[in-house]
Parts: sequence; structure tokens; C-alpha cells
Amino acid sequence: MCSGLWAARAELLARPEPRRIVLLLTDGVPSDTPGAVADTSLRLHKDGIEVAAIGIKEASVQRHWKNHRVIDDPSQLAQAMFHILTTLLTSRRQRAA
Repeated sequence: MCSGLWAARAELLARPEPRRIVLLLTDGVPSDTPGAVADTSLRLHKDGIEVAAIGIKEASVQRHWKNHRVIDDPSQLAQAMFHILTTLLTSRRQRAA
């Protein structure tokens, strides 16, 4: 998971848009240590990149990201994505400390 987040970070930092969002989808527990996932997520946050996650039959996203959804079936994916993106786009962006 961390390698995917680092790759997304590199791509997004090269973009000119003022707002950068990663929507992470996972169906498994990260193979990285929880500390590594937290450190990587904090680095993205400090870089101004917002991370949201959807766990497909996987609740570990609750431990790592404030903006998350857990779904039981892939048929719920569209609704979960809409909910997460609506929440992100209608709320004030949180600045890194």
C-alpha cells in the first residue's frame, strides 16, 4: 500500500492543480506495517494531498484514514465513491500542520 501511495504522491506533486486527492480502494489489509502506512499518509497530508479510502470487505481503512467507507459488496462501490468525494469536495480542505 505504501508503494502505491508514494507513486500517487510523485504523480500528484508534478501536477499544477491546487487540490490533490487520492482515493484508495483496497480489499485487503496493508502488507506494510501500520506505522509505515501512518507515516506515508502523514507525508502526503503534509504535502497537501488528501487521502480517502474505501475498504471492500476490509475494515482496516478505518484505522488509517478519517475519510473512509467500508463496503460489503462491489455493487456498493459507486455509492461509496460518491459519498466520499461529496464529503471531500463540500468540506473545507484541512491544511497540514
